[in-house]
This record gives sequence, C-alpha cells and structure tokens, in this order.
Amino acid sequence: MTTKSRENTGRKRRRMTRLQRERQLRMRLLICCGVVLVLSGLFAAPEIRAALGRRQIQRDMEAELDAARPQSVPERQAAGGEAEGQEGTAGDSDILVGENAVVEPEVVREKKTVYLTFDDGPSMDVTPEILDILKKNDVKATFFILNYGEKSIPILERMVREGHTIGIHGYSHDYAEIYASEDAFMNNIQKLHDKLLEDVGYDARIVRFPGGSSNTISEKYKKGIMKKLTKRLEKEGWKYLDWNVSTGDAEGNNVPSSQLVKSVKSELKPEQANVVLLHDTSSKQSSADALQNIIDFGIENGYTFCPVTEDTTMVHHKVNN
Repeated sequence: MTTKSRENTGRKRRRMTRLQRERQLRMRLLICCGVVLVLSGLFAAPEIRAALGRRQIQRDMEAELDAARPQSVPERQAAGGEAEGQEGTAGDSDILVGENAVVEPEVVREKKTVYLTFDDGPSMDVTPEILDILKKNDVKATFFILNYGEKSIPILERMVREGHTIGIHGYSHDYAEIYASEDAFMNNIQKLHDKLLEDVGYDARIVRFPGGSSNTISEKYKKGIMKKLTKRLEKEGWKYLDWNVSTGDAEGNNVPSSQLVKSVKSELKPEQANVVLLHDTSSKQSSADALQNIIDFGIENGYTFCPVTEDTTMVHHKVNN
C-alpha cells in the first residue's frame, strides 16, 4: 500500500470515529433524559395522588355538611310540595349577601314571592323581636333604615350577619328638608350610606323614598322633584323600591295585628312579586305581633320569602310629582 493510500485510510477511520462518538453522545443524552422523566414521574406520582385524595376528602366533607344543613323556607316548600305551580330553582346560582349568608338571585323567581320590607328602624325593642322571628323561620327580609345611634350598630351588624338586606330610607325623614331640592335629597341618602359603610362595612345601594315615589307631599316643597329624583337615582347607580302590599301599619300606632294580617292576606297575589310594607319603630309593636301569622300564611299558600337585592325587579309606583 502506498503512503498516500495509508493516509486516506487513516482520515476515513478518524471520520468514522468522530461520527461514532457523536452518535454515542446523542444516545447517552437520550438515555439521561429518559431516566430523568421516569424518576420525575415516580417522585411526582405520590404527591399527585395525595393531592387528589385530599380533594376527594374535602368534597365528601362538603357533601356531608350540605346534607346536614337545615333546609331554608324555599327548600322546605319544594320538599313538601307546598308551592304547587311554583317555578323551580334548578340551576340557580348563589350570591353572597352579608357575612356568611347565602341566598338565591331574586331575578330567578318573581311569581309567588314575598319581600318583607321594614321602614323607619332600627329600634331597640321592635327590630330585635322581628329579627328573632325571621331567624326562627329562616326568612330573610329588607330593612330601610333611618339615622341611628351607636347602640343600634350591633342590630345592624346582626342584620348583615343573618343575611338580610339593608336599604336607605334617609338620614332624615323630614319632608320639608329632604324634598327642598334634588341635592338635598341626594345628600340625605349619601350621608346615611357613608355612615353605614363606616360603621358596619355595608354598601347599601337600594333606596326607599319617604312617602314612596308616588307621594304628593313633596310638591309642597318642590314641584316636579319626584320625577327628577327617580331618574337621577338610577343615573347615579342607585335603585329604588316602592311596595304593592300594604299592611296598613303606617296609618297609626299599634294597629291591631289581626287587621294587619288580614290586609296582607287580601293583597298578596300569586302572579306577582309581592313587596310588603311594614314598619319596625318602637310604636309598631303590633307589626312584630303580626309577623309570624304573615309568614305562616305565606308558607301555607306556597309563597317564597326573599330579601331584596340589586338583582330584584324593582316595584315602582306611578310618579305623581
């Protein structure tokens, strides 16, 4: 073999050797990657299984707690078939109202619904009694409050804690003062809103006009003010609620409770959302006395009791000024 032939052969062998080394290196890298993946899977699997196990335990506990939870009034009605012809709640989502309180969106159910609303409180005697009756029956209501003292803060906190809605009636109820101008009225509700937010942490956005939106007494102080206020409230992000069932307790102090119950029975209509007007001042003891009978009548006749929320279809009067 010539010298030139031997040199060519050596170069070919060196090239082969480099190619072999490169292939071996790639194989080693693939093997290492495979080993890392296998080891990662082996170490991660127990953690994944543990996490899944913890999640399943949590689901089981939630199911047990849900089964043990006392039924609400709507659930008792559905279970007992009391609300014949009433729309179902399948698929209803829940919304949080107040602290640890869950209620269903009111927009889902309007027919055969009762919204108990109480104006002019809170009082130190009648309001707590009303709250006790509502709690006993697992019924939520709505309280349109006026200005209050420091001693009333625990009552307001209880309202929120137990799932009731707080609305704004006004810092003042003085017609001459609040209906003197648009700004006077808006300042009146804003002042109470801010105080409630600071004291209780509750952002009340639903308003009830003193005298209702249909009142004509406001014309004595400012002609056309109610038409302007109803539009301005909604423009500025507030909602207002009137009523379509009156107990008659606004007509005097301590109207006989039997008369209040009779009024509710005659005015409730199954084809509508029924917003019941009540009061919880100290002079309205008979309103508290009538409450249990009103609730009993509603449940026996298939009505559902709910608090007003911002999702509720607002009942409005015809504006007369």
